[in-house]
Amino acid sequence: MKLLLVSNGNLAQGLYMAMEHFYYKPDIDYIILRDSDKKEYIAEIEAYMKKNCMEDILVLCDAYGSTAFNEIVVLINKLERTKSVGVICGMNLPMVFKIYGLKDMWSLTSIKSFYKNSEKQGVIVYSPKVKKDRKFLLKINIPI
Repeated sequence: MKLLLVSNGNLAQGLYMAMEHFYYKPDIDYIILRDSDKKEYIAEIEAYMKKNCMEDILVLCDAYGSTAFNEIVVLINKLERTKSVGVICGMNLPMVFKIYGLKDMWSLTSIKSFYKNSEKQGVIVYSPKVKKDRKFLLKINIPI
């Protein structure tokens, strides 16, 4: 399973750099959204998803409802990867460490289930539902 960190600003990069202090070249990827390059961010995410189309991908995102999160959800639906790409929001360093240790032993479904009831701690697992996704996509002006 691939692990991708995404954020508005440098959080994803900072978490990756923290992981480098403990693991030599950790098998984690990150993509950050800066204010001025939304199109570039979308292109990077889309290229990443297409490059890793045969693998499950777990995306850890900074915040539910952020632009980084919204664009991930749009692309997951556009590329029809709702079953092979999971998104967990509220990423933090302990979470990245834990998931990094589990990613090759647990399935995408197992990791999502583990965090499913963590909303009180600020962690939200994105769970696609046809009705919910349709309303969400229409709300942010994506034709379906």
